[in-house]
Amino acid sequence: MAELTDEAIRCHNLRDVACTLVKRPAFNATTFALDDANSLIGLNFALEPLLKNFNRQLLHFHNTEHAAGPQRMARAWSAFLPMVLYFWANGAANALFRNCVFFDESAVITAQALTISQLDFVLMHELGHVSLDHPRQIKALKMSGEDVTTIRHEFEFAADAFALELMGGRAFSPLKYQGDPRRPDADDTLSKQGLLECDAVRLLFRYMQFVDEAGRHLKQRLGHDIELKDRLDSHPRARDRLNRFEQMALHDTPHNPDILRYATSFFDNVLAYVKGLSDSDLSETLNRVVIN
Repeated sequence: MAELTDEAIRCHNLRDVACTLVKRPAFNATTFALDDANSLIGLNFALEPLLKNFNRQLLHFHNTEHAAGPQRMARAWSAFLPMVLYFWANGAANALFRNCVFFDESAVITAQALTISQLDFVLMHELGHVSLDHPRQIKALKMSGEDVTTIRHEFEFAADAFALELMGGRAFSPLKYQGDPRRPDADDTLSKQGLLECDAVRLLFRYMQFVDEAGRHLKQRLGHDIELKDRLDSHPRARDRLNRFEQMALHDTPHNPDILRYATSFFDNVLAYVKGLSDSDLSETLNRVVIN
């Protein structure tokens, strides 16, 4: 909120918004309508370290691709499986974080920058729900007995669009960026920063998509042996949100840096490895993660 301009806060009616941490396994936070005037945003208490771990692990595998060995996909699955179980089986938060080796300082800085931008997007998304009055509309529809599935999905897309608008740079204070707004290249700096933040959000959706697809596969294969949720959440599928976000953000000028291309193929390869495991081997990997 400190990075938003007073004009943006006033224009979008965001002055009276409270936030609290909640122990609720969900990628994005939840916004509650307290009464006719006030809203409360509940943030997953593990959100920041969770996203940082995703970014650090992905960068680790990206930076060590040249040294890939036969156990690479097994190690990748072991690294990301605790995060899948956290969402699908209420896994322990303290089992999420695995050490990974970085060979240069820039990877650590990149992971931190990606995490900050992803957290910004999650928060701006929830502020979109507040500004657009979604919680109270959903509450009213539920009280009238209507099915809110379709409208809830549309609200999620609308909140993504709202967050994208706020993250575009125009609504942010110049303090948000590493540069002097009085410089002649200030507009170019904001434009580049906006692209980098869009890339971070696209990675966030890739993570959500991987967790969704991996959890669904575990449910199909081992749902009779381990208690898993019937579905990840009530949001639209991460793949659909990513497609809609790219349509809104990129238009005719796609920005597809190496890390995004790598993330797509990397997670596809991890899922292919998992699908190739026998039921007994897949179950063994779950037991190993739970025990450790």
